[in-house]
Amino acid sequence: MQTVVMVKHTGSATEVSTRIEGALATLGQEKGVPSSASYIDTSIPGISNLEIFAGLVPCRSLWDGQGRRLAAVLVFETYYSTL
Repeated sequence: MQTVVMVKHTGSATEVSTRIEGALATLGQEKGVPSSASYIDTSIPGISNLEIFAGLVPCRSLWDGQGRRLAAVLVFETYYSTL
């Protein structure tokens, strides 16, 4: 399974980091858990310097299916035990 986290656009890399940490906490994931892919909007100053991304895919801009701009889209592999 995959879990996808979409982060609303903001002009601040610090705010993006805060939003990602909040989303991960909501999912019960720890900060620093590597994603399979991290699509980031490189127009946000300093975003590529954040140390929270793995599988980095730089993008000029990101949009969701409803036309709203996104700062980042993180994809995580999710494994569940059937025991």
